[in-house]
Amino acid sequence: MNPLSMSFDEQRDVNYFQFDPKTVVTDLQKAIPELDLVGLVHSRKWCCEMLQCITLGSTSTESDNDELDDGINLNVTARELGTTSSLYLMAKSYFDLREYTRCAHHLRNCTSGYGFFLRLYA
Repeated sequence: MNPLSMSFDEQRDVNYFQFDPKTVVTDLQKAIPELDLVGLVHSRKWCCEMLQCITLGSTSTESDNDELDDGINLNVTARELGTTSSLYLMAKSYFDLREYTRCAHHLRNCTSGYGFFLRLYA
């Protein structure tokens, strides 16, 4: 169906982007260290923000396929890293970009050692 020939109501009901949120989370988690390695700090920040949004928006961490091809268990990763990790990565991106106030704000409720240190250091 051609989107240009549809009415506004028909276009609104069409889902243009069909994707699996678990795949997006996995891709973002893989992209963040790669972007950090090559020094693309703004791209890393964007990926961290997207990861945080998807993590906050998801209600279930259960998966039919809990293992990636390289043997990473997604359930363990989600539980161990989860929101705290994506929050830390996002705050670390802010810190690397010298956005210290934003970094400290996002880590205000973080209880992990790294998060607490980074908040105080920021």
